Amino acid sequence: MVLVSCYRGPWEAVIWDRPNPEFIQSLEDNGFSTTKSIEIAEAICRDPRLVNNPDLTAEQVRRLTSAARRG
Repeated sequence: MVLVSCYRGPWEAVIWDRPNPEFIQSLEDNGFSTTKSIEIAEAICRDPRLVNNPDLTAEQVRRLTSAARRG
């Protein structure tokens, strides 16, 4: 299981958005390298389509993690 956690700030727009450490750690705990974990987490947290859209966020996390190489 991956814990998605992004710092969004008070805006709807993607301005300061970034992954929280527990998001990156949960990806690492699922077998992804630190570099790949950061890449996936930043792609999720910086995507304006995913703001306040948990269903699409979950779908995108599944898509990115299944396409990425572990290790």
